[in-house]
Amino acid sequence: MTVPTKAERDAIKREYGTLFASISAALFEADPIGINFDENTDEYDAETGTIIPRLGSAKSAEDVQAIVYEEFCRWFDPITAGRREKYASVSAKIWELWCAFHPLIPDGGTKLLSGVNTTSANGNRTTDKSDG
Repeated sequence: MTVPTKAERDAIKREYGTLFASISAALFEADPIGINFDENTDEYDAETGTIIPRLGSAKSAEDVQAIVYEEFCRWFDPITAGRREKYASVSAKIWELWCAFHPLIPDGGTKLLSGVNTTSANGNRTTDKSDG
C-alpha cells in the first residue's frame, strides 16, 4: 500500500471538501487517540487524508473500521491506537458519510453511480459523467 504524501493528502482535502471536513470532524469528536484539546480541530486531517483513498474498497461499516484501525496503527502504533473495537462508532459514522457522498443507484444497492465525484469551491458535490 502506497502512503499518500502531504501534497497528495492536501489534494485529497481539496477534492473531497465537505466529505474530508466531515470525516476529520467525526474523528476529532471521537478522538480515539486522546489528542482533542478543543482548539486543534485539524488534528486528524492527516489520517483523514489516508483513509479517504481507501474507502472505495469498503463494502460495509466493518470494512471502514478495518481501514480506520489500520491507518491509526500506521500513523501512531498498535499500542497507542488501542483496540480495534473502539473504532466501531466513528467507522459507522464515516461509512454513513461515505454512502451519502457516493449515492447508490436503484439496483438493490450493489453499484455506485458512474462518474467522477468532485467538490466545487463552495463545497457542493458534482458528478462529471464525461468519458474523459
